[in-house]
Amino acid sequence: MSPAALFLVLQAAGWTVAPARITVGDTVWISRTVSSSANVAVRLEPLTDSKVLLPLEPPRWSYAEGTVAITYVVALFEPGTQPVSMPAVELALPDGRTEVLPAATVAIDVASVLPGPARGLPPKGSLAPVPREPHTWLPVVALPAGMILLTILAARFARRRDPRPAPPPLPAEEMRVPIEEWIAAGESRAVATVVALRLRQIVADTVEGIDAPLDVEGCARVLETSDRGPPARELAGVLRALERARFSPAAPADVHEVVDDAERAIRAFQATRSEAS
Repeated sequence: MSPAALFLVLQAAGWTVAPARITVGDTVWISRTVSSSANVAVRLEPLTDSKVLLPLEPPRWSYAEGTVAITYVVALFEPGTQPVSMPAVELALPDGRTEVLPAATVAIDVASVLPGPARGLPPKGSLAPVPREPHTWLPVVALPAGMILLTILAARFARRRDPRPAPPPLPAEEMRVPIEEWIAAGESRAVATVVALRLRQIVADTVEGIDAPLDVEGCARVLETSDRGPPARELAGVLRALERARFSPAAPADVHEVVDDAERAIRAFQATRSEAS
């Protein structure tokens, strides 16, 4: 046997236990240190849990300054002297050799958490049932009845509310739209929308067979198929130009020109109506 192996065998019983006083359920550290060279690899076998012993963590080891520190963390759950079987530890040395720390048994004294005299006390008998006060059904009946009464009163009060005032009547005369001011303020799209709606209403009032204003394209098709001649087709073109101005930015001068074209087209269109009559 090599000197290193003999030294490991002599250290087989070198396990230490902390803390010094251990009671049932305490965390116990079982550790030992072994001299070894650097770059050593340690293989540790875990402890087997039982009704007495419970491993709290996997076994771990660390190397520092020629010493390998091995630690097991457990908890014990029965008082008295408890033997803990520590498995063998295998050290793989850098030169390819393997050294083994033989298995050992560590005896750990575990104190009880109960006081000594309490073990001899006889168990006490069960106590009588706790007396209960007699129940009353008044809250069970009064609460639903009160809720029903409040619901009925609220419904009656809601029915007695004054009727809502009627909305004010709309003005009979058409309100004047300040087109010039809107164009100066840069509201070209609003101006195009107002003028287009006015032209569609005039077309609906003028052309027979139309009960309500049509959309722009509908009005343009009606005008193009009517017998009003060039004024009707010109008015259809103006409606389409206003529709394009509603959805595209335009300079105030362009909008003003489209509005002037609309006024001329509607005068010409209404003139054809007068001639036909």
